[in-house]
Formats: sequence, structure tokens, C-alpha cells
Amino acid sequence: MRKKKEKIESIYKALKYMPEEIAIDTEAEKRKVFTSIRKRENKVNQLKRFLKYAAIFILVCSMSITYYIYSPLSPEIISNHLAKTVIPNGNTGKVILPDGSSVWLNSGSKLIYTNFFKENERRVTLEGEGYFEVVKDKTKPFIVSTKKNMKIRVLGTSFNVKAYPEDNQIETALITGKVQLNIDNNTSEKNIDMIPGEKVIYKEKAHEIHLKKEENINDESSWKEGKLIFKKESLKLITNELSRTFNVDIIVDNEASKEIITASFDKNTSIREIFQILKLVSDFKYEYTNNKWIITK
Repeated sequence: MRKKKEKIESIYKALKYMPEEIAIDTEAEKRKVFTSIRKRENKVNQLKRFLKYAAIFILVCSMSITYYIYSPLSPEIISNHLAKTVIPNGNTGKVILPDGSSVWLNSGSKLIYTNFFKENERRVTLEGEGYFEVVKDKTKPFIVSTKKNMKIRVLGTSFNVKAYPEDNQIETALITGKVQLNIDNNTSEKNIDMIPGEKVIYKEKAHEIHLKKEENINDESSWKEGKLIFKKESLKLITNELSRTFNVDIIVDNEASKEIITASFDKNTSIREIFQILKLVSDFKYEYTNNKWIITK
């Protein structure tokens, strides 16, 4: 305050006019400062309350969405002893089997199983992608059949199977436990014993079997948590996945379909944004016309 007084005095001297006393109202100055501080504090408190309620709102919404996605679905009874669960494109779902085993189904998947399992086995048929958590029962092997001449035999374990008809291949990834794959292509039969962390890809047309160790095996079932992870995948397989996930039509020309890409996304990312990002790491063009995505080289 002293400096302020001295500055005012110097101004008056320069004007050759100097009153006897220049009074500085310190109390008024303090009131201005504290009033300004209180206004700022009120704004900060209002922002904190807003963020608090926003966080609660987001948490409640996310809990509701999670419950909706993963609450067990009621199967469609297709005969006296068969049940079927179908998941349309753009959705995911969970099924509880008669023995208590759980199956998470990805978009565009179908699971057929008996209302009650036989005395000597538990058998289901999968078309699409499913993550299995199988209840252990040494007296009843759990068998997953696909339409591409592959059977997966387990006792109690967790694993992911991807067997979409349009992909022309089957992928099996073992998370925990032990499974045996049986591949019968009508000309030869092969059994493969898998251990946790391994992934088998069976290419039906080429009759090729690839067994490899995955560093992050849980990525294979990350779709359950709303993630899309592609590791050195062809653009054809990636667009197949995007088509099912977002329930859209995607047409890829032959040259562009061969592009190999590694990328990961959250399912909340729009498909347009995904194409924009993929284009940064690959060489293709895309456009949206007549309710379809067209991808060319």
C-alpha cells in the first residue's frame, strides 16, 4: 500500500498539485480482494460439484450398460431337447449353460446346445465367436463343435473360439487349463494338445494349421471388454469384424483386402474414425455410398 501511496504522490507533484493527505482506504481494498477470492472459490466449488455428479452419472450409466450386455440371455427352444441363442450384429451377450458353464457371444454369433447334457459328455455347436468358462467335470468332457470340421474337447478351462463362416478360418486361443483340438478335413485327421498362452489358426481352404505362442493371450477375448485388437490381420478379416461389430455393409476389393495391419480400438470409436486411422498405416481409399462402405486400393 505504501508503494501505491508514493506513486500517487509523485503524480500529484508532477501536476504541481499536492493535497495535504492522500488517504488510502485499506479496508475497502481488502474487501475487494476477499470478495474476488470468494467468487473464485464459489466457481471452483460449483465445478467440483458438477464433476462429482457427472462422475456418478457416468458410473451409473456404465454399470447399466455392462449389466445389459452381460446379463444371461434366455435361449430360444427349437425342439424338446435343443436350445439356441443368436446374437445379431452390433450386439454381444452371455449364456449360462445347464451345467453352470458361461459363454460370452460376440456379434453375429449362434450357439446351439441341449437343454440337459448327456451322462458322458457336454456338447455345444458354435457359429461365430465365443469365450467359454467351463465348469470342471472330469466325468463329462465339454465339446465345442464348429461347422468347419473342428472339435474342441475340454474338461474345465477358459478359452476363446472364433469360427465365422465368412472368415474361412477358425481361431482357438487357450487362456487357462488344457484343451485338445480335433481337426478332420475328410482327407486327414489331426489332434493338437494346447497349453495356456497358445493360439491355433486353422485355414480350411488351404488345409493349413498354425500353432503359435501369444504374448498377451487375454487380447484374444478383449472384445468382451469392448475392445477391438488386430495383430497382423488382413484388411479383409478386419472389415469382417467391423461389419459385424457396427452392423454395417463393407465391400473390400481384392487388392485392398490383402493389406496387413496391426491396430487396436475401443468399440465406442466411430467406424469413420477407425477407417481414418487405418488409412494412416495402410494404403487404401474408402467412401460411404448407397448405405455401404467401399474400400479400394
